[in-house]
Amino acid sequence: MIFMEVVEFLQKNWTWMSGALALIISVVSVVVVKIKALEKGVQALLRAQMITYYQQYRDKGVTMDVRQSFENCWTWYEKLGKNGMMQDIHNKFMRLDITE
Repeated sequence: MIFMEVVEFLQKNWTWMSGALALIISVVSVVVVKIKALEKGVQALLRAQMITYYQQYRDKGVTMDVRQSFENCWTWYEKLGKNGMMQDIHNKFMRLDITE
């Protein structure tokens, strides 16, 4: 009995339900594209900041505050998907002398 009511409801409302489903799929697709763009943008900013830190401090050493800031950038960069070049910079940066 309930099955027949569901079938009847679907038959009567198929048009607007299919339109609503298409709209939902479209919105989700746009959101996914935006999230991917945000991830790539944040990753690029983190990469740029870590490169800047390395270039700025490679000859004079780093303070603990700067090292912690670099490590924070690295942690989030790594979660977004790292690459080989930044692994090398991370290793070099972590070997820098700590100054006061």
